[in-house]
Amino acid sequence: MKIDIDEILEYTKNKGFNKLETARYIYIKLGEIFTYDVNTVYLMSDKYEEESYNNEIYLKDINNKELDKKMEITCKQTADILKECLEKAKIDSENIGFVPSELKHVTTILKIDNKKYALSLSKDLANIQKGFKTQFFAAESEVKEAEGEKFDVISEKEMKKIDKRIGYCKNDLYMNDVIEMLKREITDDETFKEYLYSKSEEFKGKEIKKDFLLKYKLDFIFGHIKNNMDPDKRMDLYETYKYFKTIIKELLTPEERGVRILGNNHHSEDKFVFGYNSKDFSEKYLIYQIKSGNKYIYYQYDNEELGFKEINLSEISEEMKNGMQLYPYQRIEGIEEYRKAEER
Repeated sequence: MKIDIDEILEYTKNKGFNKLETARYIYIKLGEIFTYDVNTVYLMSDKYEEESYNNEIYLKDINNKELDKKMEITCKQTADILKECLEKAKIDSENIGFVPSELKHVTTILKIDNKKYALSLSKDLANIQKGFKTQFFAAESEVKEAEGEKFDVISEKEMKKIDKRIGYCKNDLYMNDVIEMLKREITDDETFKEYLYSKSEEFKGKEIKKDFLLKYKLDFIFGHIKNNMDPDKRMDLYETYKYFKTIIKELLTPEERGVRILGNNHHSEDKFVFGYNSKDFSEKYLIYQIKSGNKYIYYQYDNEELGFKEINLSEISEEMKNGMQLYPYQRIEGIEEYRKAEER
């Protein structure tokens, strides 16, 4: 994969994009080549976090160069490169929030026509790479995030006009619209039962219990929803996690996920768990676990499948024997008890 800012700016010029459309196009194109550094989120190492946060990466380091994989970044690096690209497009911007010792979130402030918009590209990578509406480009969330300043907001309706013009919203649809159509089919138990009845004779005339229904829903979700086929567009692990987290939240009901509200906190029985290989730190693992009835079921992301496949505690234990370790505070329900029983 490759990004060429001169080619991007030439394209925006030929298309007659205004400054806001050009900034939006740059934001989307940059979002296609980055991946958020999993280690800064889950390793819980102050030293690693500080080194990653303060690591300086500039446009010259990536411009017009073939990248064999998406570049691992933090919020600061995406903000720095975005600002450089906007400068080349003669669009005024500044980055705020950078405090080397405090590792605060860095936000890009876009200044166009006496308006100021807050952008957080690092938070939008999964959205961009799967064609969702972005959530951190001149959105309400960014007004609240960047405290102490008043920023302008672009409505969803206006953003869609821009996205259709720059070619991001194709066929008048975002991925959100596709998921919403699927949601209508899968979240209603009776509708999903009708789907199962139509697919197999074994279900006809039988009542399907809720825990079995959940299992069939998960098999349907993971059987049909995948990562991007094109290697250049394929999401890395953190964006894959963000994408499937959104899918699960949208397509399973709170009851199915075991959501409980405890004061101001939401707790659920389902979780994504990250791991790494102690023998090869570049090898990462992502496992989804959810409680079905009185037991947990597990799915692991598989690079060859481009999606999740079901696994069991025996297979997870074998992965651990081969070097898989969980990041701090990550837990797979039942694995400790299973491994102790194995040792007896």
